Amino acid sequence: MIPAKYGNLLADILVPIDTKQYNWYVATSECIVEHISLNEDLLPELQLKGRELDERIKRRPYYINFIDLKAFPVGDEVHDIETYEDFLESKSEVVLLIADTAYTTIYCKDKDTIKKVFENTRNFGFENVEYITDENDSRTRLAVY
Repeated sequence: MIPAKYGNLLADILVPIDTKQYNWYVATSECIVEHISLNEDLLPELQLKGRELDERIKRRPYYINFIDLKAFPVGDEVHDIETYEDFLESKSEVVLLIADTAYTTIYCKDKDTIKKVFENTRNFGFENVEYITDENDSRTRLAVY
């Protein structure tokens, strides 16, 4: 569980992932930038280059209500992924889902990277961190809503 507060939490979560080496699909997002109109979302576009995502998630504090991000290697088609099976069959390397501010799920195809993400979340003091397996994953869709 991540803290329900303004900060750069996406940057914190994604420390072990080189966000710049991917293009990102933003299926849905409501991350409100601090001291900006409530109508300004951190990630209003459907697609972002990694450098642009990296800059935005580090620039100013924001509050995450929900977000649905999918990472694809540069040069591959960027699109939404709806199921775990679609994720496995796609070129997507990472899926990040945050719902209701606190419920965070990260899928990653690279086992070394997911281990680093797991350790990173513990280093930042995030609570109730656990690995998702076929036995404990109750999701039927890879979406926050």
